[in-house]
Amino acid sequence: MTRAALVVVLCGAATVARAQAGAQPVEGQGQARILNEDRVSARAKALDNAMRNAVERGFDTLVAADIRAAHPRAVRAAVGRARSLVDRYRVLSESENGGLYLVQIEASIDPGALLRALESEPGGPGPAAAAPALVLRGAEAWAEGAVRQALGEAGIKLALVAPATLTLQARSTEEGPVRGTDLVSVRVDLTGALTGAAPATLTATARGFAPDPAAARATAVRDSAADLGRAAGRALAPGEAAGGVPVQLTGRFGWRGLQAFTRALGALPGVAAVAPRRFGHGWVTVLVRTAQTPAELAARIARLAVPGLASTVQPGADGSLRVRLDPGLLGEPERAP
Repeated sequence: MTRAALVVVLCGAATVARAQAGAQPVEGQGQARILNEDRVSARAKALDNAMRNAVERGFDTLVAADIRAAHPRAVRAAVGRARSLVDRYRVLSESENGGLYLVQIEASIDPGALLRALESEPGGPGPAAAAPALVLRGAEAWAEGAVRQALGEAGIKLALVAPATLTLQARSTEEGPVRGTDLVSVRVDLTGALTGAAPATLTATARGFAPDPAAARATAVRDSAADLGRAAGRALAPGEAAGGVPVQLTGRFGWRGLQAFTRALGALPGVAAVAPRRFGHGWVTVLVRTAQTPAELAARIARLAVPGLASTVQPGADGSLRVRLDPGLLGEPERAP
């Protein structure tokens, strides 16, 4: 049996605003040319440039790379309002060199303000795409990779912001050979105490089967981490999951396919609305507003027909659903009774 302690520091866009966890220190550098020996104006311009540099670095630590790449204009526009995003700052050093005034500062930046600024810009990703973030510390190699991947798939990004903490215990137990086969069984238990803005206790258990214990453990930790990641995502934004069923869409569907599927999903009997929540590379999470149980909704989705798309539904252990969409057509159209 092996044990590993993982310290996970988590935050979400909504969680940041609610918790008011405080601004984060970010360093920035700026320079400006000294014209007509006017050092006062040069210093002011260098400070402005240093603040823009600090805000750019703040976006780099908080916003996923694929979102920044998809919305460069919104990022540039938000950076252009850098002074409004810096709570306070202190000058670490300033000097003159070759006709330039150089300034290095430590800026205090509210991560929630960065997210809100990006969401408010024309062409920005909007609130649904602003991913929660985490810092993962002290993880042993056998569990760390799976936990990182699962949290990413749940829409949680690695970052340096820390308004809440999840202390995770990972335990692996070898259960011995599986009778009648050449396989062995390994069980992995993950238990996390989430403290701070969204206190909760998260648990996930899975078993893996393979010819050797290492491969069996890899399967078990992957499956248990996936359940824990989805539970962490829901815990960070509990209001989003209330009154509905979270559904993660993966596969090859494109923007038009996503629109077609969510329209068909919203037309199902008993569904009040379908609201996009988070976006990532190759996946989208939506919240289906319905009084139906996840099992009832899964049964309807399994019979749903969308021209050009085939869907495969899998239930999640945390009350969510996973739907894979691929080119094709599956099932018969769902009709209201």
